[in-house]
Amino acid sequence: MLANPKIPISKILIVDDNVDMLDTLEHLFMFYDFEVLRAENGKIGLEVAEAHQPGVILLDALMPVMNGFEACERLKSNPRTREIPVIFLSANYTDRDHRLKGLELGADDYLLKPFNAKELIAKVNSLLHRKQLTEKLRRDNQQLIRQQRRYDLPDGLAGTE
Repeated sequence: MLANPKIPISKILIVDDNVDMLDTLEHLFMFYDFEVLRAENGKIGLEVAEAHQPGVILLDALMPVMNGFEACERLKSNPRTREIPVIFLSANYTDRDHRLKGLELGADDYLLKPFNAKELIAKVNSLLHRKQLTEKLRRDNQQLIRQQRRYDLPDGLAGTE
């Protein structure tokens, strides 16, 4: 059993055309109390990601309708989804170009199937934690900007010429 298995109230989107893999991953993440969203291809995955804003997306590389590479590229170019961490999961053992392509498109990680469940959970938790810290920094920065604007005086009122 993993210590501190997840960040509370986390939503994960699993995009894979293999129903058995979807079921396996869904059961794994539900065991750790994640809210699990599913999609059978990249096109549906994009729709679900935009509508539900998951904390992390697990994305198969090779799928019909829209492959994971195109889906990742679209996710990362969309202002509503570009900050969502993406982990590619692929059974393609031999093609390093696939792994490089996924990372170059903005994926945060690329794991090969079969994956180690503990490693996957740890990577997801790490990405969720990083995302939460980034969001907190963004909020804190916006608050500082608002405070600075409140204390800035219009030109000419500060007693200088």
